[in-house]
Amino acid sequence: MAPLSEAEFNELDRFLASDATSDETMMIDALDGYLTALVIGPINVPTNTWLPGIWGPDKQHAPSFQNVEQAQRISDLIVRHCNGIHWAIDYDPDDIDSIFDTVSYQDKSKEYLDGEMWAYGFLQGIALARTAWQPLFEDTLAMEALMPIYILGTDDATPEQQALSNTPLKREALTQQIPASIGVLWRFWHPDHQSRCEAMATPVKHSEPKVGRNDPCPCGSGKKFKRCCGAH
Repeated sequence: MAPLSEAEFNELDRFLASDATSDETMMIDALDGYLTALVIGPINVPTNTWLPGIWGPDKQHAPSFQNVEQAQRISDLIVRHCNGIHWAIDYDPDDIDSIFDTVSYQDKSKEYLDGEMWAYGFLQGIALARTAWQPLFEDTLAMEALMPIYILGTDDATPEQQALSNTPLKREALTQQIPASIGVLWRFWHPDHQSRCEAMATPVKHSEPKVGRNDPCPCGSGKKFKRCCGAH
């Protein structure tokens, strides 16, 4: 159940975008937001409850897997990605590498971060346990943290909220607030949790040079240390 390698991540991304899935299937950025909400949230939602929601609102949107082996393979990749998000938040909830889309307009001279589909997925994750999330909706500070995600991901934004996301630059600004929001929302539901980053804060003498969290993992996987051995 190790975090996905880059090749495995690309394999999952290709399948989600393939002809084997319906137009209702979440793409990789929406899936990342969806799983993040499940990890952060107040209750454990059973896998057999949340997994079908990735493919679409109805059973008719289920993928056309080639065989049982492929179905198991894709399910395993999704569950492992969910675990990877959990490990990353457990390590440091203030430094999460969420998956956001990038868009360009007109002359394509500039790309903008756009977390719309990530936020849509996150709100779908909340919807699976809407009643359990209710206390957060009644907390002013928590709602301030949720607001960038809500504005980007909802179809029910007020005109005032829509005005905050009606240009690529504004959507990018909202998207850039999401990592900080994740930390606040995580702590709302898990106030007594001590991240591994905090638990390891006591100075330690190293006999070898310290590996930076964004350095290549010394195990040779090709991934960043924080996404590989540093996530354990």
